[in-house]
Amino acid sequence: MVQQMFPMTKDALCAALEASITLAARGHRRKRDKSGLPVILHPLAVMAAVGNICATQEESLKLKIVAVLHDLLEDTDMTEEVIRQFTGADDELIDAVKACTRWPGEKYTDFITRIMKNSLGRQVKMADLRHNLSRAEGIEDLSERTGLVARWTKALERLEYRVPPIPDRPDPNRPTHTRHCSTCGLFDYKKEP
Repeated sequence: MVQQMFPMTKDALCAALEASITLAARGHRRKRDKSGLPVILHPLAVMAAVGNICATQEESLKLKIVAVLHDLLEDTDMTEEVIRQFTGADDELIDAVKACTRWPGEKYTDFITRIMKNSLGRQVKMADLRHNLSRAEGIEDLSERTGLVARWTKALERLEYRVPPIPDRPDPNRPTHTRHCSTCGLFDYKKEP
């Protein structure tokens, strides 16, 4: 693989976005989600959600590319190489798409911990989880819906506040956060009585 030495230009990012939308539509063709809607609507909604959170157009385009591609490696037979060749995506974008991919056998908490290390992937995953939560009522099986909503909510909280995984059983000696600093991303801790 050739290491790219220069960031993608705005024109290259625009071309990659158009190709990414086409590739995602092909990859998700004729697939339906749990509520019976075309799967492609989800990556398109995530793409729309991340579009306005960046200071620069280039960063916005990068997020949109990763968003529309975020489920391809996990839910289709597309490979990293196919995505790279078809879209012209650089290493930064491919790494973010891979960060958004939960690999077979990977625990969900490990996946969320891993994605926290990739800024583009983290932002896309938060938009992905928000969209999943917004359409959860379409999942007919109440038990499945309840479990997914709980998992998505916990994951979103971890990604938003960059907190380590929370054990299934609360540790009575573990401090709990009382205030989150939006500037540094850290918490002020105190031990509860």
